[in-house]
Amino acid sequence: MPRQPFGIAVTPNGRTVYVSYFKLDIVTPISVATGKLGKQIPVGKTPFAIAITPDSATAYVANTGGNTLSVIHTASNTTGTPIKVGREPQDVVVSPSGSTVYVISFRSGESVTPVSVATGAVGAPIKVGNGADRIVFTPNGKTGYVPCFAANTVVPFSTASNTAGTAIKVGQGPIDIAIKP
Repeated sequence: MPRQPFGIAVTPNGRTVYVSYFKLDIVTPISVATGKLGKQIPVGKTPFAIAITPDSATAYVANTGGNTLSVIHTASNTTGTPIKVGREPQDVVVSPSGSTVYVISFRSGESVTPVSVATGAVGAPIKVGNGADRIVFTPNGKTGYVPCFAANTVVPFSTASNTAGTAIKVGQGPIDIAIKP
């Protein structure tokens, strides 16, 4: 088993767990049914977070050291063409509809970058604030929320227009967020 795992995600169909290893630039699939490791999948430099589409067909890996998003086709566990995103992408989340992947890039003006699942096209970055760290969505998927630990805010954004709303002042250093369904 490779050392120093970092990111982990389970396919929505419950069949496979994907684990990133940031020092080795790989992702390893693990069968839930058997517990066996699959063949290591080479991805970009310093892979961090992993997100999987609702149909379990595609896994996206934020490669912090490579400023890219790796695309893994889960049926074959092969990668497609990497997608260039902002500097030091550290989190990736698929919208509830499965149509858009949102990437938080730590060193790109503290932004969230939308990427079309259908085409791989990168949209204009959504400026959210210093210390952007995570994204959660409302159950209907219309609004995303991003805690910004250095700004002491939570910033909502519209998934229809990919525009930020007014920052909400919160306590010092928010780093995570949850929404009650």
